[in-house]
Parts: sequence; C-alpha cells; structure tokens
Amino acid sequence: LRPIQNSLYALLTVSIAAFLMTLWAKPTENKDLVLPGVMRFVLPTTGTITVFALAIYAVFYFGTMEHWMDGAFELAPSYQEICDRLNMTMEQVYSKLSIEGSPDQLVPVDLQHTAEINARNAMLLFLLISGILELIILFPLTKRLSITEDYQRDVKPTILALLLLGLTYAFYQIPEVYVTMAETLPVGNMWVFIAGAVAVWYVITLFVLKSPRLQPLSNFFDRMVRRGLQKSFEKQSRKELQEEDD
Repeated sequence: LRPIQNSLYALLTVSIAAFLMTLWAKPTENKDLVLPGVMRFVLPTTGTITVFALAIYAVFYFGTMEHWMDGAFELAPSYQEICDRLNMTMEQVYSKLSIEGSPDQLVPVDLQHTAEINARNAMLLFLLISGILELIILFPLTKRLSITEDYQRDVKPTILALLLLGLTYAFYQIPEVYVTMAETLPVGNMWVFIAGAVAVWYVITLFVLKSPRLQPLSNFFDRMVRRGLQKSFEKQSRKELQEEDD
C-alpha cells in the first residue's frame, strides 16, 4: 500500500475506534493478565486477514491481466470518469494511483499498471471493512457471535462500526477525496465480490477464534508474561536491597 493508504487504514480501523473506546471504557474487577487474551485474538485474526487480503490481491491482479469474466476486474469505466471529473489525463491518474507513480515521473497506461492498481485497491477495501468489523467480533451483542462466554450489552461499539462503514462508503463516492487525497480507487461492480469475501472471512475468523485449540496459545503467552514479570520483580528487589546495603 502507498503511505497515505496506510494512514487511511490506520485512521478508520484503529485510531478513531481506539480513541472512542478509551473514552467509553469503564473500570472492571478483572485483575488477571490482559496480554495473553489479546494475543489469542490478534494472532489468529491477523492470520485470516492476511490470507484473504493476499487472495483478493491475486484474484484482482490476475483477473485484470487475464481478462477474467469479460474484463469485469479491469474497472476501466472508473478511470475515464475520474479523468473527466478531475480534469486529469489518464497518465496523471495512473501516476496518482500506481505504486510507482510520482508527480515527476508519469507511469505508462498499460495492463500491468492497471492490474497492480486494481489489485492493491481491492485489497485496501477488504482491509478497511474487515478491520472495522473486528469491533463487532470484539464486542458482540449476542452470545452466538461471541468468541467467549461473555458478550456486550453496550451497543456503542456496534454503532461505531456501522458509522465507520458508512464513512468508508461515503469516502468512496467522491473522486476528489479518494483519488486526490487517498490515491485509491473504488472497485465498481466488483464490490459484490469483496462483500462475499468479507462474509466468508468473518465466519471463518469466528470459527477459528472459538476453537478450543487456541487455548494453548493463550496459555503460552500467559506463562511467558508471568515469567517476564517475575524476573522484573526479582531484579527490582535485588536492586533495592543493594541500594539499602550501600
């Protein structure tokens, strides 16, 4: 992804949610370690997102290169509409969207650059949606959607996720924003493919997170953190005793 696209991803999936969830947080009686449970969620989720994101990139890249589905992956009309609306040449648009482009060096309008642009921006859209939906996985409203025995009765995280999805949709409606500012491109009619991939990812991720086979992973990090804390306490105690002797 381009740097500005990484910033967009961080803003919509991490920054806004982290800020608001911190404001909404309430103190609890839980005194157990938090990190093992966090790692039990983060590692599998990162794995499933990575696999699906790479698969989407490959499908859109080769779908564009090989003209799958009568060129459905090429998204060519979108490029011309952008050129007309932004009063830019096709070379300028490609240079704005391509990973190789820059104001000083225009990239050629060819199939390979088209494939790279389409694949990367389809992957970005998937990453945005799946990243936002992690809020619903973390804070489910029903027991059936929960990965543990606990579930949230607070609707604010779900409402936040829906608002972020709405913000993402609105973002992709304005070429002056998604091209000029974020250097990205909507996926046209192929949004159905992305939506299907997100749905499959969501179900598989829930299944993986609910699997009891992940408990050893949580136990491993629990032991590792406790050993680290114990060593830290012992080191601090020795330091304090040494200072008292001096």
